[in-house]
Amino acid sequence: MGGQIVSHERAERANVDLTSLAGRLASANPDVIVFEGLNPEAALLLKELNKASFQGTFIAPDAALNVRDFVMNAGDAANGAIVSAGPVPDDAFNNRFRGRTQRVPATAFVLQTYDAVTLLLRAVDSVASTEADGSLVIDREALADAIRSRAYSGLTGTIRFDANGDRSGESPEELGLKLYRVVAGRFQSLP
Repeated sequence: MGGQIVSHERAERANVDLTSLAGRLASANPDVIVFEGLNPEAALLLKELNKASFQGTFIAPDAALNVRDFVMNAGDAANGAIVSAGPVPDDAFNNRFRGRTQRVPATAFVLQTYDAVTLLLRAVDSVASTEADGSLVIDREALADAIRSRAYSGLTGTIRFDANGDRSGESPEELGLKLYRVVAGRFQSLP
C-alpha cells in the first residue's frame, strides 16, 4: 500500500538489553515499527526506543494486550502504542463471569477461549455417537470436517475456517481482530 520496509531486525528472547537494537531502529527513522514478539521484550524495546528518541508509531501483537506486563513495564513510553488483538470482555460479560466464578477473568483472551470451547462442543455434539456399551465415539476426521464446514456466531464475531484451519474473513471483525491504543496507561479501542 505504498509503504517501504526499511529494516528487518531480530531481538533474541530473554535479551534484557535492547539498547543497540533500539538505537539501530530509531536511527532508520521509520514511521512505524511493527514488533512481532512477546513480553517482556515488547515493553523493554519500547522503553529503549523512547530513550533513543523514536517518534513514530509502535505496533505490537496481542501478547502486549496486558496492562501489568506491557503498559506498566513500559511506563510513559507505552502511551500511543498500538496493539492488535481480539475483542476484550465488556462489563456485562465480566459481571456474568464474576457471578459464576466469584472473580474477574484473568486474561483478555477469555472471549476467544469461550468461543473455541463452544465451537468444539457444538462440533462434538454434531458428530459424536454412542456405542452399544455406552462409550462415546468421536471420529477425528468427522470432527475436523464439522468444524471447517460451518460458520459459528461467537462472542468474537462469526467464526469460519479456511482449508488450512485458519480463521477466515474479509474484515477485521470477521477475523475477530481489533486495534487498541495505549492512552494514559489504558487500552482504548480504535474505530
